[in-house]
Formats: sequence, C-alpha cells, structure tokens
Amino acid sequence: MAITLWVLAVLLVAAGGLAVATVAFFAGHRLAAPAPAEAPAYHRLTFRRGNISSARYAGDGKTIVYSAAWEGEPRRLYSTRPESPDSLALAFPVSDVASIASSGELALIMNRRLVRAYARVGTLARASLSGGAARAVLEDVQDADWLPDGSGFAAARFVDGRYRLEFPVGKSVYDSGGYISDVRVSPDGALVAFLDHPILGDDRGSVAIGSV
Repeated sequence: MAITLWVLAVLLVAAGGLAVATVAFFAGHRLAAPAPAEAPAYHRLTFRRGNISSARYAGDGKTIVYSAAWEGEPRRLYSTRPESPDSLALAFPVSDVASIASSGELALIMNRRLVRAYARVGTLARASLSGGAARAVLEDVQDADWLPDGSGFAAARFVDGRYRLEFPVGKSVYDSGGYISDVRVSPDGALVAFLDHPILGDDRGSVAIGSV
C-alpha cells in the first residue's frame, strides 16, 4: 500500500511538472511570436465613373500616375496626390503607365492593339512627367519596367506570333506560346518577375522569375 501511494505521488508530481512545462512553452511561444501586422489603410483618390487600367507611384512616393477612361472619354494619363481630391490630366492620350524611373521619367505603352482578349500590345515610349513629347522605344510591347539605374528596360514583346521576355531589351530570356504580362525588375537589377499566362488571351497564369 505504501509503495502504491509513493508511485501515485511520483506520478502526480510528474504530471504537475509536465503541466507547468506545457504552460511555460505556450506562454513563451506567444511572447516570442511577432505581433500581427496591421491591416492596410485605404484612401480613395478618384470619384469619377469609369475604368482605371494602370497606376504607379512616382519616385517621391506621393505622386501617383494612372491611366483611366472616365465617363466614356478616351483613355488617358492623369496624376494625383493623396492630399488632393483632384487629378491633373497629362498630355499622353491612349496610354498606360508601365513604370516610372527614379528620375521621374515615364515608361508608357501607347496605342495598344488587340492580339487576343487580355493580350494587347502597343508602343513602348518614354516621356518626362513634367511634360514634353513621348519618344517611341519599341513596338509590340505588352508590358515593361525600367532597369533600376534608368538605363533601359525589361519588356514582354509579341514577336513573330509568340511572346518573349527581354531582359534587358534585346536579350531574350524566356518565350511563351501564351502571353507574358506585369513585368517587374528587382531593386538590384538581378531578377525579373512576371506573370506567365500559358493560354493566349486567358488571364489565368502564375508568377515566374527570370535572371539575366
């Protein structure tokens, strides 16, 4: 009987120690876990009825350039800032903003033509945010992004019936029987991310990464 009570006492002490250790583990885990990220806050900047097809931040982190077709008007570029309820129309009609260099120079896709559904190509052009005429760079471009130093572009082009990714322009690093969109170069200029759509004109696809 004494042995039985002794064994029971040992088991109770062990169980108590396990419980304390378990509580300590979970308490420590909760204390060590990072605080949940705050939900992003959204601030409405436009109030007109229509369609917005592209938007990019300028290098100052405040100015936003976007392309929109408002109330049945042709698509064109506008700029706005968070503290202002108004948008300024820019002198680039029928254009999408593809990228903005740190210098403020715009990369535009102008006068798009339909290949199939979401696959639409146009003229890649560069222009100053402060004004002046746009200068054509490359034809049949779906999307493009400035290289970090502003010396050139990575671009998705439609050439001889197929899409290809050039990184930089002139050097093909990938081609597709579908289409390629949303080209973005990494800040160090070593990698390029894009959306690879295996079916031409279908907006389904996957994120892919290429290198120089």
